[in-house]
Amino acid sequence: MHPCTTPTSQVAGERARAEIANWLICLGRQACPLGSWAMVEVGVKQGQLAEMLLCWDSRLSYTGVDRWCPPSPIEPYVLTGDPAAMATMEDHEGWYQDATERLRLYSSRATLHRTDSVSAAKTTTVDATTLVFLDADHTERARHADLEAWAPAVQPGGFLAGGLWRSSFGGQGCERAVRRFLIDHSWKCCVQHGPSQTWAIQKPRDEWSAQI
Repeated sequence: MHPCTTPTSQVAGERARAEIANWLICLGRQACPLGSWAMVEVGVKQGQLAEMLLCWDSRLSYTGVDRWCPPSPIEPYVLTGDPAAMATMEDHEGWYQDATERLRLYSSRATLHRTDSVSAAKTTTVDATTLVFLDADHTERARHADLEAWAPAVQPGGFLAGGLWRSSFGGQGCERAVRRFLIDHSWKCCVQHGPSQTWAIQKPRDEWSAQI
């Protein structure tokens, strides 16, 4: 392959990532039209999306959460066929180093936490986050646990969002988890669909409508 040639799949991936980044920034600015806004991404991997977000919006304060280690062989996530679920410890270490290097330029606005999603959520200030983007374990059980854990951190009018509403390896697990969450907490809002199977739900501004 010529050194200047970029594989078609890589170009498509970059284009999809750019569309997602632009959509997330629009959500963040919708919730916070003025001043800075805060985002948490769960499932950072190599930090490519984070780098785009931080480069494109100087008002963004970013927190990335990822275990950067393989799941236990008995976890349902392993059975989904998600390539990330099959990655080795060496792969994860490489991804962590990539993410760290990518975000070095934005160290004043970006923080990485190498831990699991639910543990990270417990240390996050209530109502302090504009947007949480869930893009790690796509099983129904894990996605529902993430929604429950991170909802208190989102400010009224902010967003819980995520990847893979439906997918070949996640099936309809994400959709079922989100709809169950909305019913359980009586969030009266519509699911907004973004590019590449992304989705978002807006936390009610009326505290009586958000039973968390």
